[in-house]
Amino acid sequence: MISFDSSTSNDFQSINIDKTVFESFPGYGMILSSKGRIIAITDYTKELLNIHLTPQNSKFFSIFENNEPNIEFESIVKEGKHEIWHTISANNRICLQFTFKQIAISEKHYVIALIKDKTKSRRHDKVKKILANLAKSEIQIKEIDHYFKSIQCELSKVLDAGNFFVFQYDKFMQNLQLTFMVDENDSFTHFPCGKTLSEYAISLRKPVLFTQNQIEELIKKGVVEIVGTPAKCWMAVPLFHNNEVYGLIGIQSYTSESAFTTEDLEILEFVSIQIAVSIKHKEIETNLQMAKEKAEEADKLKSSFLANMSHEIRTPMNAIIGFSELMTRKTIAQEKKDIYAQYITNSGKTLLTLIDDIIDIAKIEAGQLKINKSATYINLIFNEILEYINNEKKRNKKEHILFTKNEAINDVNFCFLCDPLRLKQILTNLLNNSLKFTFEGIIEFGYLIPNNATILFYVSDTGIGLNDDKIPLIFERFRQADDTTTRQFGGTGLGLAISKKLVEMMGGRIWAESEKSKGSTFFFSLPLIIPERSTKIVDQKIESSVNDNFEGRTILIAEDEDNNFIFLQEVLNLTKVKIVRAHNGLQAVNIIKTQPEISLILMDIKMPEMNGYQATSIIKEMKPSIPIIAQTAYAMAEDLIKGKNAGCDDYLSKPIKPELLISTIRHFFNLTPSDDSVT
Repeated sequence: MISFDSSTSNDFQSINIDKTVFESFPGYGMILSSKGRIIAITDYTKELLNIHLTPQNSKFFSIFENNEPNIEFESIVKEGKHEIWHTISANNRICLQFTFKQIAISEKHYVIALIKDKTKSRRHDKVKKILANLAKSEIQIKEIDHYFKSIQCELSKVLDAGNFFVFQYDKFMQNLQLTFMVDENDSFTHFPCGKTLSEYAISLRKPVLFTQNQIEELIKKGVVEIVGTPAKCWMAVPLFHNNEVYGLIGIQSYTSESAFTTEDLEILEFVSIQIAVSIKHKEIETNLQMAKEKAEEADKLKSSFLANMSHEIRTPMNAIIGFSELMTRKTIAQEKKDIYAQYITNSGKTLLTLIDDIIDIAKIEAGQLKINKSATYINLIFNEILEYINNEKKRNKKEHILFTKNEAINDVNFCFLCDPLRLKQILTNLLNNSLKFTFEGIIEFGYLIPNNATILFYVSDTGIGLNDDKIPLIFERFRQADDTTTRQFGGTGLGLAISKKLVEMMGGRIWAESEKSKGSTFFFSLPLIIPERSTKIVDQKIESSVNDNFEGRTILIAEDEDNNFIFLQEVLNLTKVKIVRAHNGLQAVNIIKTQPEISLILMDIKMPEMNGYQATSIIKEMKPSIPIIAQTAYAMAEDLIKGKNAGCDDYLSKPIKPELLISTIRHFFNLTPSDDSVT
């Protein structure tokens, strides 16, 4: 079929070409005058171009939406071929290739134009170029945000990518993290998947294209819930890695339901394969760079930490050695000696805390720190901590600071399943921290029960506080708010890092809120698990060992170090117990063979000739009923297990507290404080 314009029909007839000849043109075509005026055009061409000829648009370039006014018709005819991108609707552009053939009939010149639709071919070429550019950008661009921007720019060459987004999908947390977004209406960082359009697209595991009507239908059915400004046209493609969806790339339009076509979706899908690979590469690069920077920072921090350790160790050691030497002078009055002794004790405690922190962080990093959960009586722990912190307050000359405790349940028998020693360690760390940085006002610690599954502990102070950007730093190893903090207030920067790890190992989390110059509040939550059975207890302190009487009993002390033996001897002399010494494990075995009156053994672990483990194992074979208490400087869990496996009935960790030593021995003698001697 041939279409004629009324103004040009006579020209066509004068060409003297049979209509059937024109109809047999391959593909689409038209006949034009030498000046570019359309004389005839097939209906198929009109349909393809979506045009209706009028006198106003009968010129060649006038029928195209994206006409090219600077190009002359005669020049493209002379070239023989020409391509034009033509917009046929708001969301549909096609690429037309014209092949021109000049003919002369009856001394008149005409042009026959054959038309081919090259849209798919040209888009394919553009996609190939986009992929090549993205591969180049992946190498050249280091910042991930800049790379996403380059993706948007490349996509904009073939479709409307003005509203462009990239999400990462966290399967375990069930949320979408917004990685990159350019949008004329909305701005998000993340939001829960729930029933969002993005989550629905991820669940389908395939490319999707939705119009406004389709989106509204999904909302009515309860399949999705709208988040942000509703789009009139929305398309997205899941990003895959190892056959798992890890993200989503999409484009949306707020102005037209027909903004995107299935061809656009195919392009986005095709490009998404390269994008998915590139994003993963970028993530790996970023993670490697972060790991490198973190390793470098850790190296610097460790160097700073070691330098700080020298100061932290030498300071208490200087006091211990210095005052110990002063106490040997005969001219020093007893009153001053008592003061010096207190200085030595305080410095020793400081040094021990430092060593404990170093051991704990080493055990945590080695994966050897174990959590031993049992019924934990919180209110008793709070009483112990309050007594401890009041003593620390006096030691630090901060008696004017008020300490208060808040217990959600006023019952001494209230308990939950936890590691009581580690809970006490965390609270003590936080309170020591508050005491260090508070110079006036109040320090409060307590616990709340916000729900049936959680117990929330807190320590609040009116101290110096810190800025929000410093809060994440204080929970890292070897870190304080800044380097000047270490110089001004001392400390290793390990206490909060240890507390964080302990809380996490017990299934909780720790965080802080603070305001500069106004104070800080540290929170940590733990699972609230009530034991099925718990023993009712009476709140009482360990009674003094001064009146304990072990007369008539004999204790073997296996200890190679004279200082340690003398300390144990001095403590036990008050109890009137008979003491026998072995300098190594082999001597201990031989003494047990020859002296059946031995009632209990204090066994050191590290000794020459035969260690405490070996000696214990041999003695237990000879005399299974004799109590053996290991006294060890080791604090690793595996060493305690070794002692138990060898047959040790209990253990005391060095440095040994006199009260704990006496109470432990009393337990194995089945005595209560101040029992009469056993003969």
